[in-house]
Amino acid sequence: MAISIPFFGKTVELQRNARVNRAATVSKPEAVDGIVMFQKGGKAKVCWGPGNQTVESVRDLTLIVE
Repeated sequence: MAISIPFFGKTVELQRNARVNRAATVSKPEAVDGIVMFQKGGKAKVCWGPGNQTVESVRDLTLIVE
């Protein structure tokens, strides 16, 4: 069973290969089961599937914990 932990604006260092989700917003649809490639400051590069990588704000991501 996996649970999600929202960050609520906290400064968080994501580990490489951490699994994350992104909740839907006005400008972006929901994205699930992403893998963190790297993080620099408040931004993280996330792979959402084959060939689909985006740069996300860490505060918009939710860590998946198993």
